Amino acid sequence: MNGVGFMEMILRVKEKISSKEAIKKITSHALYGAHHEEPRPKDNNDVELFFRKKGIDTIALIEDIRHPESRLPYFENLAGAIWNIVGGTDR
Repeated sequence: MNGVGFMEMILRVKEKISSKEAIKKITSHALYGAHHEEPRPKDNNDVELFFRKKGIDTIALIEDIRHPESRLPYFENLAGAIWNIVGGTDR
């Protein structure tokens, strides 16, 4: 704690997630995300087939998605998960 009674928090982000975590991220976005790709993938095999049809190397995609700043093409919100919250009143 500092002198005014507030606790200081530090958020640390992993440099890279594991390949297994990257695969889970890719498949969960494709299977359950709020996207408009049709037909919707039904399982992991459909997800891989979708990317292959788009000419995307799935092994390279998995390696890219391991980095937190990477965005998943077609299935992830392109704006990313960034929120800016400002407190105050209208008075």
